Amino acid sequence: DFFELYPNPATKKIFILGSNTSSGLLLFDASGRLLWKKNIISSQGIAEVDLPSLSPGIYIIQIGHTARRLIIR
Repeated sequence: DFFELYPNPATKKIFILGSNTSSGLLLFDASGRLLWKKNIISSQGIAEVDLPSLSPGIYIIQIGHTARRLIIR
């Protein structure tokens, strides 16, 4: 489950580049607490995701078995 996300740092929206499949996105805070989950559907390998209101800090986005660090400004 390879994916990239941008922009990073982000504020309200991210784009996820990856496979053309539907996936579940999990958002965790720095301590590992699940904050939000969303099903995403990518169109031609890119999914646009509107983020919930988040305080500035470091978060973890997980899709499948792959996780990436996300910085919120």
